[in-house]
Amino acid sequence: MTLGEKQNGAGFRDRLLTHEIRVFRTCAVETCRDPVYCVLTLYVDAHPSGLDWYARLLRTFAIGVDTEVGLCVGHGADVIALGEELMETPDLWEPGRANPPVMPGPGRLVMADGRR
Repeated sequence: MTLGEKQNGAGFRDRLLTHEIRVFRTCAVETCRDPVYCVLTLYVDAHPSGLDWYARLLRTFAIGVDTEVGLCVGHGADVIALGEELMETPDLWEPGRANPPVMPGPGRLVMADGRR
């Protein structure tokens, strides 16, 4: 459960105050140098535990910030799949949470010639 939910009830979301863009020429995953294929928007409500690449990536995002991140084909597909799994499987959330720790938002493809 988030602090906002404790103070204002289950499902409460603070007003989104900031938006961050992390799109570069290469994938945002720390060890990947593949070109960016898609830009996904992620809202991190709580940093996950774990040491896998996804948890490490999410820990670089500020909590409560809508973050656009550039990803390669493989990592983009994995982030979409992991986001869907988290949204649909409350058993994966921390005990007492009323929402998933990461909420995926809209995304877009980046064309090979630089168009979006």
